[in-house]
Amino acid sequence: MAAVGNGSELPADGELGWLRLALESGPQLATLFRGPEHTLIYQNARSVARYGRRPVGLAAPAAFPEHPRLIALLGEVWQSAEVIVGRQIPVTLAESGGTRRAVFDTVCSPVRDHGRLWGVLIQAAEVPPEQPVRDSVRDAATLALASAELWETLEPDQVALTIARLASEVFEGWCVVDRWRSDGALQRVGCHVDPEIQPILDRLLRFPPASGRGGESVAMKVARSGRSVLGRYEESVLAAGAVDEEHAELLAVLGPTAYLIVPIETGPRRLGALSLVRPPAGSDFSPHDMHLARQFAERAAIALCHAQDYDEQRQAILTLQRNVLPQVPPRAPGLEIAVRYRAAGRGPRIGGDWYDVFPLGEGSLGIVVGDVQGHDLAAAAAMGQIRSVVHSHARSGLPTAEVAAHANAFACDQVDERLVTVALAQVFPRERLMIWTRAGHVPSVTVAGGRSEIHDRGGCLPLGVDRTTEFLEHTTRLAAHSLTAIFSDGLVETPTRSVDAGTEQLIAVLRAHGHLPIHALADRVIAEMLSGERSGSDDVALVLFRLVPEEPGSARTLERRLLPTAASSTVARHYLSAVLEQWGVGGECTSTAALLVTELVSNAVRHSTGEIMLRAELGERLRVSVYDESYRLPLLRETGPNDTAGRGLQLVECLSAAWGVDSERAGKSVWFELEHRAT
Repeated sequence: MAAVGNGSELPADGELGWLRLALESGPQLATLFRGPEHTLIYQNARSVARYGRRPVGLAAPAAFPEHPRLIALLGEVWQSAEVIVGRQIPVTLAESGGTRRAVFDTVCSPVRDHGRLWGVLIQAAEVPPEQPVRDSVRDAATLALASAELWETLEPDQVALTIARLASEVFEGWCVVDRWRSDGALQRVGCHVDPEIQPILDRLLRFPPASGRGGESVAMKVARSGRSVLGRYEESVLAAGAVDEEHAELLAVLGPTAYLIVPIETGPRRLGALSLVRPPAGSDFSPHDMHLARQFAERAAIALCHAQDYDEQRQAILTLQRNVLPQVPPRAPGLEIAVRYRAAGRGPRIGGDWYDVFPLGEGSLGIVVGDVQGHDLAAAAAMGQIRSVVHSHARSGLPTAEVAAHANAFACDQVDERLVTVALAQVFPRERLMIWTRAGHVPSVTVAGGRSEIHDRGGCLPLGVDRTTEFLEHTTRLAAHSLTAIFSDGLVETPTRSVDAGTEQLIAVLRAHGHLPIHALADRVIAEMLSGERSGSDDVALVLFRLVPEEPGSARTLERRLLPTAASSTVARHYLSAVLEQWGVGGECTSTAALLVTELVSNAVRHSTGEIMLRAELGERLRVSVYDESYRLPLLRETGPNDTAGRGLQLVECLSAAWGVDSERAGKSVWFELEHRAT
């Protein structure tokens, strides 16, 4: 026996039997060809009435010389062994009064004999003259509505879900979207037109997709080849493809009947496949469905490409942010310091604002807050360059005015058509002095008791405007316990609030809440200055510091060497827990620290064969670090539900107050900090 297209049985050669009756009674024109030469062996009555009886035994080019498109379709089906749909193929028909042009929809199906390709069956239906216009109007409206909704989000995962939902509604069944993520993983999402059945479909999608020849699923084959397929499911084939009893039960409950799978692609980018399935009692997919599905998939591909490109840019910017914005500043005797960064609510979450805090020696600190105009990847890249130039010159101990001059020369040469502002400060806690330079930047403020000072003297041009600009340096005497805020303009300026009004509001917030611990105060400043309609209008960088008398002996430290073996993660967890209990650290902080140190030590063991050092310091915060001799930096990345790695840093990111990586002479230290309270 042989199979036609989706699995119908065909008697052996010369015994057309019931198939002849089925093809004769059907509404389509049917023509059957055999072998790679496409030898004509059968026409049904409708084909004869339309084209005239053609001699059986002739090859297709000789039997139908006036239809080169038909010959091309035969060759494509024979080469691919897959169903191919031809949408609205123009044909010239010979009639008694002459000739006329007609339009046909065709379905070309491979015919197999016990699995071996045997021939090709072509079925065609003439499209009424008014139908293409009617379908075109309806399809255009459907696709326009779908396109508008697909462009409402820039999250790739959400776009994939929207594609599945819209397709299930348009094609009256359910839809599964198989797409390749940027990290190479396969994501499968689905949506059922009946919300009560959706949980069953969700359970089904937890199973691997059914595989065809070569171990690749039909959907992925469509995605790679760009060829669409349609057909009907057979119960026996579905049952045989189930991986276990639960899988078979879900398939039986859903009862899929007809399927249509089209690629999600645009230009050279093939992103995945769109699988449409009709439920029990659902009709077969038509050539018109195929045509509409391909147009829908093209629009879906454009939206998905745009979202993926946006997401890649966002991830690149976030990586840059983590590398250039230190989450916890260095410590200095007599100084409490907190840093905050808040990205704009729109755009890729970071622009050109930055801050930098670094030691200068003998207990002094360098502080920089800058702003490169823009909120895109180019602004972030320019920010990274300017920050590096400023950092390298400032760390060398140059006066702030000279640092600004070097950065200005670089900006004039390398940064085109973007304003760059910067505030530079050197803080000496013991002497209670701050030396500062302001290049086009908003003034910083200091609050001490009932007094306040706005450091607005001698502002200079932004960087990159004029190579000959002379930058001024100023010195301010700081009172004991004074609070100083250095920030970017997004903290105080909004479309409805001037810089002056915002600065006065900031001073009021610092006065009202200056008694809070420095980190709590920084959070309060961000919350009150960016509340309501002002939130998210611009990026914000903030460095907040307070002069305090030293408290010798208030911090407690530990160090312990660990072997590069798997057991060290358990040793570190128990040892740190015991020490923190002796120090009187609260139970929640201790349990969180034990969990996170287990992850860090496990990562160190995985990537290093040398010495591992556990360090902890208890001060205003609990700081725990794990040193290893590998220079390989940890990568924080998004993880999917089926990923088995990459979750350790996700835990550190979610549970710690701050974390980061410090390069050391012979390796690196990965650290985290936690808020704590005494028991």
